[in-house]
Amino acid sequence: MNLRLAIFGVLLILLAALTFPRQGHPLRRVLERITAPSKQQAVNTLKEVLVVNEAALDFEPTPQLFHAGWSRLDLVLEATENPSSWIGGLPEMPTDIDWPETDGKAALFLAQIAMSDLPENIWGGIGPKSGWLLFFLAPQDWGGARVVHIEERGAPRPYPNGACIENYLQQSDRDAMTEIGRTAEDFRPPQIALAASPTDAQPRGLFSRITELDALRKPYYSTDVSAPLFEPFASGPNPTHLSIEMLARQTYLQDPNGIPAEMREILEPMWKFAASLEPATMSGPVETEFFYTAPDNPVRLLRLPSSLLLGWQFGDVQSLGIFIAPEDLRAGRWDKVWFDYTG
Repeated sequence: MNLRLAIFGVLLILLAALTFPRQGHPLRRVLERITAPSKQQAVNTLKEVLVVNEAALDFEPTPQLFHAGWSRLDLVLEATENPSSWIGGLPEMPTDIDWPETDGKAALFLAQIAMSDLPENIWGGIGPKSGWLLFFLAPQDWGGARVVHIEERGAPRPYPNGACIENYLQQSDRDAMTEIGRTAEDFRPPQIALAASPTDAQPRGLFSRITELDALRKPYYSTDVSAPLFEPFASGPNPTHLSIEMLARQTYLQDPNGIPAEMREILEPMWKFAASLEPATMSGPVETEFFYTAPDNPVRLLRLPSSLLLGWQFGDVQSLGIFIAPEDLRAGRWDKVWFDYTG
């Protein structure tokens, strides 16, 4: 191994240590083996890091049977009550199912998906055929993802004490919570119904079209928030456009008619634009954007984008992917899932 290659490998290890690769990353597995390594162990680790990165750089997606049934799950803003699949809000699971947690802390609930809403050939038919899949994310990045499969819905389960979105909360909503005199720990993502349909392409994310979003925001942010129109949502000691929009959005997503018609006319175009560009997807090929996961070419259970509507942000406005090996999906070993971010 020449000196330049060794230096490059050391830099990669330092970068990996600083960014602390997520659960399931090959680099994380490499780093976990390092405990006061000998000279030879250090050399072997450098070689392994280089192999992992070379594999990621050289990876070219290849279709697999378990990539079948690629589905798009659109956010439905004016849904009927009691949807079969939804994102945000609360899970509905039987009382004998414990709320997933890591290190004694309850996980963030992401989505509950009815298998009956998905195509029969999703994941090549090796996954469950009935019931619901519930997706959770640990309150800290490194705690990993959790997936629960249930056959019967239960009553809506309130968040346990201490469960919150704080570590994934978008800065704008974090600031809004401060304005209304509440902490980020009090934030709860609203429930939004999902409608599944076949797809053969990954939708463009909202933040790739930020210029269009800003144009839709302009009518609202150019208004005077002290006007009587906004008074019902002017909460807290220092309400601004941020906190008024957040509270109006939360109300609208529970009941679109719950905000004044004039206010809805200003804000709804922005929310509908966001909804059109924030769908989840299930199955399909693993994009090379998931740099360290893609070479394993696993099953993609779920991909979620950072979301203006839900208020959550993954990494640096990235997408979250939850994955499982095909043999583990076939056997229902949900404790084997892992997650990764794009980028």
